[in-house]
Amino acid sequence: MKKQKLYLIVDTKSKCTKIGIAKHPETRLRQLRTGNPNLELYKVYSFSNARKKEKELHRKFRNKRVGGEFFKVSPSTIDNYIRGKSKKIITVFYTLVLLGLLLAFFYILLS
Repeated sequence: MKKQKLYLIVDTKSKCTKIGIAKHPETRLRQLRTGNPNLELYKVYSFSNARKKEKELHRKFRNKRVGGEFFKVSPSTIDNYIRGKSKKIITVFYTLVLLGLLLAFFYILLS
């Protein structure tokens, strides 16, 4: 499956962040800048299902929504959430692997 792109665009004047998806985030930024020159591309992520991740982020920050896909939250906060969630999944995975190895070890030891 081809990776999709999720982007964070920040309005440097209002300090709001747009959470969106696009095949070409840089092109999308140029389109948005025609109406607002204060926009800057903060970060682009690749996901196998960017639309699902976008919806998750919109739900997570729904109480900070100021309109459309713009949220009154710093892009670094959103970035930390994205990276933190990924780290938690990896940590849980490795914890389960370690637990499985320990159980196998004790099973062999007690057999």
